[in-house]
Amino acid sequence: MCFQSKEVIVSAIKQYHIDQGFKFVVIESKIDKYMVPCINYGNDCHWQLRASFSKVRQQWEIKNDRNTSHVLVNYSFIRSP
Repeated sequence: MCFQSKEVIVSAIKQYHIDQGFKFVVIESKIDKYMVPCINYGNDCHWQLRASFSKVRQQWEIKNDRNTSHVLVNYSFIRSP
């Protein structure tokens, strides 16, 4: 999934989590990266999401965290404008 700006991707992530009733916490928000795990990550919740800016493609992309072996959330439902 590709997005044109950080503001658009953050808004889409927040709206998706609100719609699905998921709770999350932002653990990293930099100019080129945005990372949110489930609020109980490591205990009974095993997903986290990374959004980062691709210098090659010149756009923001959502990716599952590489260290997460069992992703419970299907982020294909997050819509890009």
